[in-house]
Amino acid sequence: MTKMTDQPQMNEQQRLTLSRAGRASRTANRERACKCCGEMVRKGHDIIRVRNTYGGNHQFVWIHPACLTDGVEVCLANEVVVVHREDGSPSPAPTPTPPQEVPAPVSTEPIGEASSDGNVLWNIIRNSAIPDLRSSIDNHVADLRSEFASAPRPIHITTPSSEPMDLGVQHELLPLLIRMSMIRNNSGFREHLLLVGPAGTGKTYMASVIHDALLSIPAVDGGFADGVNQSAFIFSCNEETMPSDLIGPMVPNISDGSENHRRSGLVDAYENGGLAVLDEFDALPSGAAIVLNSMLANERVTLPDNTVVERHPDFMCVAIGNTFGTGGDDLYTSRGVLDAATLDRFTGRNFTIDYSPSIEAALCPDRTLRETIQGYRSAMQREGVRRIISMRALATAYQQTVAGFSHDEVVALLFMPWSEDDRRTVGYSANPASVIDGTVNRMGAV
Repeated sequence: MTKMTDQPQMNEQQRLTLSRAGRASRTANRERACKCCGEMVRKGHDIIRVRNTYGGNHQFVWIHPACLTDGVEVCLANEVVVVHREDGSPSPAPTPTPPQEVPAPVSTEPIGEASSDGNVLWNIIRNSAIPDLRSSIDNHVADLRSEFASAPRPIHITTPSSEPMDLGVQHELLPLLIRMSMIRNNSGFREHLLLVGPAGTGKTYMASVIHDALLSIPAVDGGFADGVNQSAFIFSCNEETMPSDLIGPMVPNISDGSENHRRSGLVDAYENGGLAVLDEFDALPSGAAIVLNSMLANERVTLPDNTVVERHPDFMCVAIGNTFGTGGDDLYTSRGVLDAATLDRFTGRNFTIDYSPSIEAALCPDRTLRETIQGYRSAMQREGVRRIISMRALATAYQQTVAGFSHDEVVALLFMPWSEDDRRTVGYSANPASVIDGTVNRMGAV
């Protein structure tokens, strides 16, 4: 676009002088280029009409007032602006100013009314169609990003001495947890992990995958040594768990009346190496927690029969809970407050495990159904409704659609056990019983 500058306006005396000299002057009724300097004259600014007297071309041209000097006319020769001197010889053409792009002015005229240049269609496109198109593109890009973020992606683990291991579709935090489980402290022992999150997020399953990964990773890279227990010990804690439940009870010998200690799976993993998974860890009472503290922190433990067991370098504990040991909440009311010494065993190695978009996309490939249920779950968490919508619920819902149930029927089955107040709080207004009655009538007897 040609550069446009603001030229000084003429006063009435200057206009009269030009008129007497036979040179007409007026204000421009549209934007036009000065034939002398090439710059644009804005609409409403002064311009002067002069006659071209060079090269036999006597047409009139319009110029800036500032470009007019006494005895000088504007002449055109081969479409190049040339100034005619008083002695009749042409002067060199002025160096043209390089064109500079300037942003187009934003129209303030209402859509549907003619603009000053009559470009109604352009106003409609600029003010309506383009914003709508941009919004549509932005929404489409956002949908693609969301779909890509939740797309099931397999997890691969690579170590210096082994080929990449394909663990399949797993939780996004799993690679980090496996790396953390490969770390040893200054004494050469593995550190422990604490996984905390809502019910149904796959925490216990993640612990078993960590165990399998450590069995597959070479010992030189941080995996379990050869001969380590091939199975993980899993123990479910509760508010009545006793120390003997963790380390094993003393059992009387019927023949001679003596007592013998029966070792637990936890003691076996402690002595021979392996993974001990303590589920519902935050329900553990203080008496049992004291025994556990000794096993997690020390290099040896004394059993009830006074046998001293040395800790294996490959012993590791993964504790799993719904809270961080600070006591129960509205949803997990039976959880107790854990001793600070117990929690200190996991300092720097406690992780929040939330629902995995990747796993949920694999469990429920129906995106519309998945996002509908996830939306109810978000409302449930936001409003503090004491219910659980786990990844299992999504897997069940998808299997029901495969069996022929509609989305409405699947969601009704999900909300069937809920109270009416809870359903309304999360935004579900239908009567699930009525929906299911319609399902029975539609499907008939099996």
